[in-house]
Amino acid sequence: MHHRRLIVLAVLTLALLPVAGQAQRVDLGVRLTPDTLVSGRLMRLPVVQTRQLLAGRWGEALRRSFPLRLQYRIEIWRSREGWIDQLERTVEWGLVVRHEALFDQYTVTHPAALGVQEVILPTWEALEQYLNREQVILARPGGRATYYFHVQLVIMTLSDADVDELERFVRGEATEPDRERAPSTRAFLRFILRATGGLQTETVDARTGKFVVR
Repeated sequence: MHHRRLIVLAVLTLALLPVAGQAQRVDLGVRLTPDTLVSGRLMRLPVVQTRQLLAGRWGEALRRSFPLRLQYRIEIWRSREGWIDQLERTVEWGLVVRHEALFDQYTVTHPAALGVQEVILPTWEALEQYLNREQVILARPGGRATYYFHVQLVIMTLSDADVDELERFVRGEATEPDRERAPSTRAFLRFILRATGGLQTETVDARTGKFVVR
């Protein structure tokens, strides 16, 4: 009982943190590359950068071993002067950030060409540098016209089912989780966190200026 009370106290403390740090929002930036030859056309590609992700409540959640999911979405818009702009297509990708408390290290899992890639980062500083890096995204407009990119990032903590599925996938297992097993400490923590209204999903977005595909 004493152990469980300590857990409740820790989670209640975490639940109050977003109130104090609400002004610290994640900064999503997007810029355009210089003209780049892609599939026989000169175009500009989006360069996405996520800043200040770990500076506020999401960093506090990760330090307490709550995995984070980052879901990115790029919309390719065709600009039509005098008409409503047309959404041509979207490009989506995501990654999961986890704190491996046993080894005091961090892992970032994301899709790759041959399945799933897992990057291991030994320190908090290395994780910050990795998450803050600029990424050139191969989002290709379909024709010769004027375009712009709209980028959206949704940040959330993972559910127990999400974490279990991710762990099984990384291990190469395809079996369904055992629904009859006893609730874990992690599940108990999540129950208290939801009950106290702690962490919420955060959505940020950004857009580029217009450019011409030739």
